[in-house]
Amino acid sequence: MAYETILYEKVGAVGVITLDRPDRMNTITPKFIDEYDQAVDRVAADPDVRAVLLKANGRTFSAGGDFELLRALQTVLKARATIRQIGNTMIKIGEMGKPWIAAVDGPAVGGGANLALSCDFVIASDRAKFSQAFIGIGLVPDTGGMWSLAKHVGVTRAKELAMTGRFVGAEEALGYGMVLKVVPADKLGDEAMAFAQELAGKAPIAIAYIKTIGNRLHEMSMAACCDYEADLMCIALQTADHREGLAAFKEKRSPVFKGE
Repeated sequence: MAYETILYEKVGAVGVITLDRPDRMNTITPKFIDEYDQAVDRVAADPDVRAVLLKANGRTFSAGGDFELLRALQTVLKARATIRQIGNTMIKIGEMGKPWIAAVDGPAVGGGANLALSCDFVIASDRAKFSQAFIGIGLVPDTGGMWSLAKHVGVTRAKELAMTGRFVGAEEALGYGMVLKVVPADKLGDEAMAFAQELAGKAPIAIAYIKTIGNRLHEMSMAACCDYEADLMCIALQTADHREGLAAFKEKRSPVFKGE
């Protein structure tokens, strides 16, 4: 399947989605929203994809919404339908039992920042910077922005960043927990792919369960979490992957997990 605004390829068990409008700073358009949603469905449906890497061509990860997108939001009904569409895509990513890694180089602004923050992990180059720029034109974050931001930095800091719209550099973002690590720009691609491949080699069922628990922690008490962990552990104990992990440990070899 060919796309106009993104590229898609598989590298082993890693599905790679690349934002591909570098001449327009990878801004978000109605066409992009459609194609990104299609790509998300594609990796979700492919059992051979065990991890997803999101990256961008050019020196800007994404400058957020294009003026073409703003023109498409001129009526309440159109605006709500479009904003809910991309919001639903972010929900799919969160509910997908596969880890997502964003490799961010350069500015990630507005909805572009939230594309990255919707992923499970963000690896940033030393020239990456993030901004919830919506406030500058009298708007509020969309693309699941407040939820994703608060998940990483907490509610108070999320409100401050959204209300000011200020840029957060890579090292500051690391301190807030927005990014997993910061690497030199020329090492970003290799570092992000290596991490994606590492996760793709782990037991897929266990990975999915860990992601599910992690994404629900903010809504559960410790008692509820312990109950949920027990339920998922009982299932994981019955999997072929668990038996393979034990056998590999005893035989002092690397396990080969099949997601069964």
